[in-house]
Amino acid sequence: MKQLIKWIVDFIISFLKDLVMKNHIEKLEKEVEDANKEADKDVERANESYHEFMSLYSDYQSDLKRRGHEEVSTMRPDARELRRSGEEAKDGDRQSKDSN
Repeated sequence: MKQLIKWIVDFIISFLKDLVMKNHIEKLEKEVEDANKEADKDVERANESYHEFMSLYSDYQSDLKRRGHEEVSTMRPDARELRRSGEEAKDGDRQSKDSN
């Protein structure tokens, strides 16, 4: 008799745990779905902003060409400029690691 009561109590407890976990899983699935929708909206807004920026940048490049300016593709210095500046450095300006 005691064993039967213990099985019934265990069954009820496991049923309640399963019910609670099922509800918890459903809430998490809804949160994931909402987060996916929000992420899709963010990606869409980012794509629109990117296309708008590229359109403005293209207009800017066209305006530079129309005015006869050279097109500057990057802000980095040319490799030749870097070599020239490196050649101008004197050995006396550099300190060895041992002098520290």
